[in-house]
Amino acid sequence: MSGSEPPDKTPFAAPLSPGSSFGDRFHIERVVGGGGMGFVYEAMDLYKRELVALKILRYRRELLDDAGERFRREAEILASLDHPNIVEIHDFGYASDGTPWLTMELLEGQTLRSRLEGEGALELEELRSLLEQAASALEQAHAQGIIHRDLKPEHVFLVADGSIKLLDFGLSLSVSSKRLTKKGAVVGTPRYMAPEQILSASDAGAQADVYGLGVLTYEALANQSPFDVVDHGQLLGAIAQGRVVPLQDRRRDLPASVFKVVHTAIAPVARDRYGSPAEFAEAFGAALDRPTSMPKSALRNPVSSTLIVLFVAVVVGVVWAMLRIR
Repeated sequence: MSGSEPPDKTPFAAPLSPGSSFGDRFHIERVVGGGGMGFVYEAMDLYKRELVALKILRYRRELLDDAGERFRREAEILASLDHPNIVEIHDFGYASDGTPWLTMELLEGQTLRSRLEGEGALELEELRSLLEQAASALEQAHAQGIIHRDLKPEHVFLVADGSIKLLDFGLSLSVSSKRLTKKGAVVGTPRYMAPEQILSASDAGAQADVYGLGVLTYEALANQSPFDVVDHGQLLGAIAQGRVVPLQDRRRDLPASVFKVVHTAIAPVARDRYGSPAEFAEAFGAALDRPTSMPKSALRNPVSSTLIVLFVAVVVGVVWAMLRIR
């Protein structure tokens, strides 16, 4: 490095290029994306002769210790979960230079984030299906003492066949494993983190995932964040105090029952939320089956509705007066 070049301050090594090799086993086809712990590639597994999603922890060598342990734990967690709505892991190993890697099923489709950015908000029935599938996956994880802790649109994959897959368990908390979260550390993406998770990441329970799923649902309906803030400090304050933009301000066409369900899921106090993702998904479905709202025609033209009511009242009054005269 010449004296004129700035020091490398990024924690990541550079991504691998298409056409390159990794670990004497994988041929890199293309970069699929980058997550909180590294890069994901479409790659040919030369041992098994199949295309896989190859996730490589690409931290620089001096930063591998804690990140490497989290990466290994993600592989263990995924291997322990056998659910159709959780991405399936194939293998885990280390390259000759010590870089850890894992391979997963290669999915065809897009993340929920890409869908929202490309096509806008989801239809209610599509969202109902998404929540039911996500809740089913999370219920199994929770039953095994695993809390995801990083639910967001980037980590929900919409498969081409209509199913969904939960991704990236790298920040998950397993109550039976060694806790890697340092005291005071914030683990997760703040915009989707429950207040109790911000205060103590290592103590976040199942209702922290309900909260993350609730914020995700709000965004899937409004295609905007529930928090109207301009910086990180304001965001943390809004989360702690429950200061959110009412969903009805952004989607006046939705039933009032949907507003109530979503805002219950993102209540700032854990005991005020639904007790589990399944309970949240069930309540959302019930809100669609038994909506409580004004007719859309009345919402579109309230003046006309008022005039109709007044006209009927006048007619009734006139008829009553005529009967009394006779």
